[in-house]
Amino acid sequence: TTLFRSDVILHQEYVGNLMKVMNSDSHIGSTAGKLLLKSSPGMIDSTGLVINKARRAFDRDAGEMDPEHKRSNNELFQSENHPEIFGVSGAAAMYSRKMINDILMDGQFYDETFFAYKEDVDVAWRAQLFGWTSFYVSEALAFHERGWKGGSRNKQPLFIRRHSYINRYRMLLKNDRFSYLLRHLLHWLPYE
Repeated sequence: TTLFRSDVILHQEYVGNLMKVMNSDSHIGSTAGKLLLKSSPGMIDSTGLVINKARRAFDRDAGEMDPEHKRSNNELFQSENHPEIFGVSGAAAMYSRKMINDILMDGQFYDETFFAYKEDVDVAWRAQLFGWTSFYVSEALAFHERGWKGGSRNKQPLFIRRHSYINRYRMLLKNDRFSYLLRHLLHWLPYE
């Protein structure tokens, strides 16, 4: 199953490149390619998701210039780099049907209580808890126009920031383990 947001433009080989990697191993639950910012040629929006010991999730390589991007004609660079990642950005993700069925909670893939933000991080964390892996596929290219990344998050309406904040704690309560939280307390507590 492939999910794309309406503000994403895919390279013609995007889905095929993701499928090659997805079909190479039955334990791969999700794949995603390189998302470049549509408004900033050559600037990376996401190469997957990472989460740190303070339980803050980020888009990998966001804001970095893509060393493989060819500004003259936007040709696809064929590096075939497929590192394992924490999870995939929900902007242009491919999910295994088996993984989706395996991690459903109350019949839901994306937790409907999340409303906005962090639903893809929640899915990635849940998938890992069930033993699924995620991979970044560098030769799959897409362009994304992200809303709040153009400026400070503090400029976003309080309504949106509040949902993001609440979803962080929903995600922690659902997916984190007390033993891991204790192990990372020196990272987590100062952030809180």
